[in-house]
Amino acid sequence: MSDKVNLQEKPIIDLALIEAYKQSGGQAHHLTDKNVASLTVNFNKVVNVSELPGIHMFAEELPNGVKAKIEVDEGTKYDEPIHICFGMLQEEGLQEVISEFIIGKNASVSVIAHCTFPNSKKVIHQMEAKVVVEEGANFEYREEHFHGVASGAIVKPKTIAHIKKNGRYVSTFKLVGGRVGELDLEYFVDVDDYGVVELETKASGKDDDKIKITEVFNLNGDGARGIAKSRVFVRDNSISEFIAEANGNAPNTRGHVDCTEIISGNAKASALPRVTVKHESAKVTHEASIGKIDSDKLETLMARGLSEDEAIDVVIKGLLK
Repeated sequence: MSDKVNLQEKPIIDLALIEAYKQSGGQAHHLTDKNVASLTVNFNKVVNVSELPGIHMFAEELPNGVKAKIEVDEGTKYDEPIHICFGMLQEEGLQEVISEFIIGKNASVSVIAHCTFPNSKKVIHQMEAKVVVEEGANFEYREEHFHGVASGAIVKPKTIAHIKKNGRYVSTFKLVGGRVGELDLEYFVDVDDYGVVELETKASGKDDDKIKITEVFNLNGDGARGIAKSRVFVRDNSISEFIAEANGNAPNTRGHVDCTEIISGNAKASALPRVTVKHESAKVTHEASIGKIDSDKLETLMARGLSEDEAIDVVIKGLLK
């Protein structure tokens, strides 16, 4: 990283960005309270950086995006999450985000990241993230997206993570409001001795949205554990594809892949779970299901006065909650 951006007092953030942040599920005060660690980016501009003791943030503005790095000191623990907003208010353009998270030994922190492109007609968002969870550390990362109601967004987030001995990494991705556009989400995770990885994805597509989810974890250490879980709903002419790979490469490892996809209308869905083991004491399992919404549930809701579309929305919101 070249320059460290550190604004001691949080500036007044553009109201349009605040509104976009709220549409993706965020609360405005998290970006304006100087007692909350946060990072806000609009296209390639670092709007604000706010640190707390033990949490260090570095940011560099690039021609089409930003580089961002968050380091957490050994033993640092916070109950209040770090809040991040990667947004782009323009209707068109390319945003490239290169991010790195290094969670120190025995530290425990969480991040809530909101990515919002509310006006997108031809927006491309590419993100490459590197995550290192040091020995005994705990890191939870929750990412929520909003791509607008008539999305032309193409969003490609990729995460490469390394979970060291006794570390724990929990990542949740959610895109259930508005349109998707095109989503190509990738995770690649290596887990050392007694480490844990939990990956969960929830997405809802309609019209001609395209959703592709790839989750791969390698249980390389003794007693390592992992789960990849997805819940996807596609309707109209949208398409979803789920690819998951769980590899038990060491003794006493335990892994599981769990995928549920629901289709409606002319939508198409596919699931490709793959599991491998390289030690006799390792155990890796998978389950995948694709189908339509239970007609009994729809009929019950419609009998209470809901239209078919309204009834579908209620069932899906319950699935993705």
